[in-house]
Amino acid sequence: MMTRILVVCLLLAAALPASAAELKPELLFEDKLEKTEGIAACPNGRLFVSENERGTVYEILGDGGLSLVADGLARPAGMACAPDNTLFVLLYASGKAVSLTFTENGAVQKTVSEKLTTPNAAVAASDGTLFVSETDNGRVVVLGRDGSIEELAGGIPYANGLALNEDETILFVNSTTGGKTLAVPLTGEHRSKKKTVAKGIQMADGIVRAPDGTLYVASYAKGEIAAVDADGQVAVAASGLVSPASPAIWNGALYVTSLNGKGVYRIPLGAD
Repeated sequence: MMTRILVVCLLLAAALPASAAELKPELLFEDKLEKTEGIAACPNGRLFVSENERGTVYEILGDGGLSLVADGLARPAGMACAPDNTLFVLLYASGKAVSLTFTENGAVQKTVSEKLTTPNAAVAASDGTLFVSETDNGRVVVLGRDGSIEELAGGIPYANGLALNEDETILFVNSTTGGKTLAVPLTGEHRSKKKTVAKGIQMADGIVRAPDGTLYVASYAKGEIAAVDADGQVAVAASGLVSPASPAIWNGALYVTSLNGKGVYRIPLGAD
């Protein structure tokens, strides 16, 4: 889904400034996974990744292995894990969102909605509220567990990655073709009013917020991970990645998917 906008986005000339000390990515599961897109860390410590073309979802195990938990999905893209450890998977090609709950007998799959348009990224709040970006509609919606859809913000060119700030009063949204990250207030008189907080990130795809407040953004076109600080300053956190799509933080490291490559990248954050 990213390929069709590659030519347009390569015309964006802005480049990220180099950081003083870039983090070093390590490629994992190169011989087992390909064209990975979504990734989600759950409160119970489990980490899941999706393969876009193969239509699979795997759990990345703590011992370095993989476990298949779902297959036969129509282009699984973004994923999010709710406070109750329900895993939500967005199916870009079919406009569906499905949930996976885990029992002793394996994963139980349920369709949450069939009425989304190119759902691409998701994030869950601590109260279970699920936010979803619809790329072609250029908007972010609140998706209820009953399948209800409420628009939160629109007019976002190629709406993509989502993340919440610490107190969950602001939703960060990446505009891929705009090459920027937006902040959308979730409360108060300015609710839903967009503000640019970072720009110059070529094909800004997925995003995750670290405990220290740093936003890590996947620059799909540059093969980089950008670090955005509280002042909106952008630096290169890691480079040399192939089509980085979605980042997640797990066990003190960034895990980043590779939409047109193989495997998953692991990038240690600080002491390892």
